[in-house]
Amino acid sequence: MEKDQMERTQVYLPRGLKRGLSRLAAKKHSNVSALLREAGESLLEREKQALERDDQAFKKALDNVAGIWADRDPKEFEATRKSFDRKFPGWND
Repeated sequence: MEKDQMERTQVYLPRGLKRGLSRLAAKKHSNVSALLREAGESLLEREKQALERDDQAFKKALDNVAGIWADRDPKEFEATRKSFDRKFPGWND
């Protein structure tokens, strides 16, 4: 990463965490800032993957319910929908 693309920030860390990061940075011939960037990038990637898994699960759930009313009478669907409207007013506004 180019230095001109970075922004300076200040982070308060618990003393033990700061000491541990400093020791690890020394062992890796690095610095605390690089370790924090690496940790941040790793966190963002994990969260991105988790969101993608959630999206896939949601789409799969939609696929599983798609067409469940296909073989039923449309009047039955309308009655169920109206019942839902009475129980949860404003749900589809």
